[in-house]
Amino acid sequence: MLDISFADLLCQKWDTLCAEFGIPATEYTPINSHIRSLLAPWGSRLIEATPRYPSFVSGDGFPAEISVGLSAGVPEFRILFESLGAPATSMSCRQAGLDLTERLADELGVHVDSFDRVKDLFLPRDRDGGLIWHSIAWRPGNTPEYKVYLGTQAYGPDGAYDAVGKAMSRLGMSSAWEATRDGIALRRGSVPELDFFALDLTEQPTARAKVYLRHHGITADDLNRLAGLASSHRSPSAIDAYRTIVGDPQRVLTDHPLTCLAFRQDNEQAAEATTYLRLTGAADSHAAACGLVESLVDPNILDPARYRAAITALATGGAPGVQELVGLRTRHDQLDVTVYLRFDVYGRAAPPPEKCSCAR
Repeated sequence: MLDISFADLLCQKWDTLCAEFGIPATEYTPINSHIRSLLAPWGSRLIEATPRYPSFVSGDGFPAEISVGLSAGVPEFRILFESLGAPATSMSCRQAGLDLTERLADELGVHVDSFDRVKDLFLPRDRDGGLIWHSIAWRPGNTPEYKVYLGTQAYGPDGAYDAVGKAMSRLGMSSAWEATRDGIALRRGSVPELDFFALDLTEQPTARAKVYLRHHGITADDLNRLAGLASSHRSPSAIDAYRTIVGDPQRVLTDHPLTCLAFRQDNEQAAEATTYLRLTGAADSHAAACGLVESLVDPNILDPARYRAAITALATGGAPGVQELVGLRTRHDQLDVTVYLRFDVYGRAAPPPEKCSCAR
């Protein structure tokens, strides 16, 4: 045992991040309490030395990650997590995720209609497999927002695109998805693995359905072309940001970069694209990784000293690993940067995950 619970560890990291960014405790403390309620009942369990059920959320099997969005002048703090069943198995965690979705709707009035329309495609009752994760995002001065993430491999990798196509049809986004799928098929190299389907849990007209693609060998130039399927993508500014992280835009990246394409109703193509690149391979210390992030963000938005102080407070030793990924999204003339933080609670030598049809 590590003598600390899941909820205590995550909320300590959350509080540290918020405090180092200068957010008053009077603002983030109520969110801390809310996070604990979302993680109940499993969040009160003590963390064991090795995970009995290694989650795919983090590389070491820990079932959560924290990220911070650096755009629009005010940071946005997020936690992505997989609810754990008792005992934790693929099916019990799936049920725990379903139970949380129901609680969000019943207790908080969160809009889950879009989820209800597609959940059978990704969480079939007649077979094992199917992941369900959630995220909470909070920007100071605003109420929290929620997303649900659904693994697409319940029918195996070959069925993922078909399942998403059916979901998009039910959500009224089929035209944009079909155009995007045609664009994916035309790109060079292998077809990317369709990892996750996500939904904004809101009734706002800006609500998105999001598709996450994992690449097995791709250049930054090709990532830029793929992101160009989205209407808001701006290739020149995007490729400059990619070069900051990977250097040569024609070098083949083998560390599984990701692309997220976001869709909205009444759009004839994908609305937004985010490219995820690994900071752990681009920098040899957390200070060097901080420097890469700072070079991407408008100094009027990010105070470099404050950011470094936050990362230093979260990092153990000098390892760069706490800054795992950087997400880069261009929206017309704006570059949005999000940094994903992982804490290697179990270390990198975690046992292999429980075998299920979602295992990648």
